[in-house]
Amino acid sequence: MQNLQHLYLSSNHLNETIPSWIFSLPSLTDLDISSNHFSGNIQEFKSKTLFSVILKQNQLQGPIPKSLLNQHDGVPQATTPFGLDQEEEGHSSIISWQAVLMGYGCGLVIGLSTIYIMRSTQYPAWFSRMDHMFTIDPNAPGYRFDITDHLIQSYPKTLSWNKSTDCCSWDGVHCDEMTGQVIELNLHFSKLQGKFHSNSSLFQLSNLKRLDLSYNDFSGSLISPKFGELSSLMHLDLLDSSFTGLIPEEISRLSKLQAVLMGYGCGLVIGLSIIYTMLSTQYPAWIQVHCFAGMRIKAFDFIHMFTISHDAFDHCFNIIGQPIQSYPKTLSWNKSTDCCSWDGVYCDEMTGQVIELNLSCSQLHGKFHSNSSLFRLSNLKRLDLSGNNFSGSLISPKFGEFSSLTHLDLSYSSFTGLIPEEISHLSKLQVLSIQSSQLRFGPHNFELLLKNLTRLRELYLISVNISSTIPLKFSSYITNLGLSGTQIYGVLPEGVFHLSNLESLYLIDNPQLTVKLPTTKWNSNASLMELLLDSVNVTGRITESFGHLTSLRRLTIASCNLAGSIPKPLWNLTNIEYLDLGDNHLEGPLSDFFRFGKLRWLSLGNNNFNGKLEFLSFNRIWTQLEWLDCSVNSVTGPIPSNVSGMQNLYSLYLSSNHLNGTIPSWIFRSSILNHCIELF
Repeated sequence: MQNLQHLYLSSNHLNETIPSWIFSLPSLTDLDISSNHFSGNIQEFKSKTLFSVILKQNQLQGPIPKSLLNQHDGVPQATTPFGLDQEEEGHSSIISWQAVLMGYGCGLVIGLSTIYIMRSTQYPAWFSRMDHMFTIDPNAPGYRFDITDHLIQSYPKTLSWNKSTDCCSWDGVHCDEMTGQVIELNLHFSKLQGKFHSNSSLFQLSNLKRLDLSYNDFSGSLISPKFGELSSLMHLDLLDSSFTGLIPEEISRLSKLQAVLMGYGCGLVIGLSIIYTMLSTQYPAWIQVHCFAGMRIKAFDFIHMFTISHDAFDHCFNIIGQPIQSYPKTLSWNKSTDCCSWDGVYCDEMTGQVIELNLSCSQLHGKFHSNSSLFRLSNLKRLDLSGNNFSGSLISPKFGEFSSLTHLDLSYSSFTGLIPEEISHLSKLQVLSIQSSQLRFGPHNFELLLKNLTRLRELYLISVNISSTIPLKFSSYITNLGLSGTQIYGVLPEGVFHLSNLESLYLIDNPQLTVKLPTTKWNSNASLMELLLDSVNVTGRITESFGHLTSLRRLTIASCNLAGSIPKPLWNLTNIEYLDLGDNHLEGPLSDFFRFGKLRWLSLGNNNFNGKLEFLSFNRIWTQLEWLDCSVNSVTGPIPSNVSGMQNLYSLYLSSNHLNGTIPSWIFRSSILNHCIELF
């Protein structure tokens, strides 16, 4: 038997000591006598060509033979026991062996095929360290959807790990049948909770081929660069486990990887999921952005809360009241396609995170609950749910958890009740639109909102019941402020007119609000384009400072108890398109308004303007005029026989004046007046 190289006697009932002739075989390269009942010491091997020695599951004892610890000429030498502390390395040759001695796939590697040595503790050190790094989260969900949309039960696998048993038999641990190496660690859905550190003993499992840590809670841990040292890895899954930060470049060194899952590109779960949760703007080029199936099912969970209302209007209104087409966007959502391509869903091109959800005017109908999966989209920057019917739902305080949100629009969607204080927690918010007569603020909440949301540029709270004094200070970033119909009261601070970026100011229908128009040049004179002050308590006259508002396109000061003539500087507003001065006590020649050549809408009804309409017959600049209201004034003379210059006019109001003569024929031409005429 001098030429015997391979001897396999495993899984028998052999006993007593290992026969000495085995140790004397000069050409032996592979020996497997595991799973027997051998006892006693291991002798020195004569062979200098040993490649693999497997002695596990016997009753051997004593020191490790030097012939196994000090191989040369290309045969690997002994390494530090896997997970053994550095100060214990010197004692590796005097280990007290127990019934399970060599070969559990969790310990010392000797030779190219690994012989594992168990210490008297009978379980690997890497488990001891991992076991103490994490706790079991009692609040983790019992069931979750995996990436293939299958419902899987979540349970704490590590609780079944037993120190007295072979770790290769532990739940989630899989070893190579030939070598005993740990080649797979599957701890997905294991309810683990805690920080994942770079010094984790897990990274000593250098022969891992598959590693699955998905669906745990690693509490915002960074993904360690040491994952890149697991050079045998073919499958890495870190989905939905609260990793954050930059995906390390070292991951790209895993040349054998066939699958890498680090997050949901569509991300209706972010927070407890990583969904490519990279806080920097960079990510490795080798990462492919996809909307995984698990995310698509959660998107559908959100949408299935609602039905499509077939009674919805064909049009609804955007943030500034303009009509837009209404259609059911979600009907086009397809589970088999990337959700980043769905209508209304927008993802970050770099990270794949869903950063915008625009479901405005989508004909959605149903209750909006606080447990909606929408609230797990924690990286949303823009959310538009306007123009739907949420059936009197309350606005959930969870809207305040969207810490990245810059745009929020909940207007005209049948929300009711109190606007939660938590909205004021959205410190990054730049645009907020909550327009509804069924909503109200709690005491001091409006002031709190303005105090906290210092980055606000656009604020629209049209018809919301604020019922408090108007604050003294507004954000200097404000460009658009809409507080019409909010029942605010007190004196409007003059500083509002001097906000240097102000473009529009809507204060309509607040009769208890006192407004004193500035007499000096406004700081907003170059930017202000819309000023709507109907039905507020304006004191005094139209001031000459208006003449500096050269960018103004829309001016309404109706029902403000104004009196007197129009100051001359007002005629400098040559860009005016919409002018409403109705229901006041203003006076002066009607023909003066001929100066405004870009008018589309002119409403002067119920004032004391006088003069004749003859200027209309030679008017060639009101070609865009659509609405003209001169009713209830002191206009005299006949109606002109020719107004060919006003070919776009569709509403004309001339009643309650002192007109005479006959009604001209152009009045009856449908091509001129298509909407409304009132002459009497």
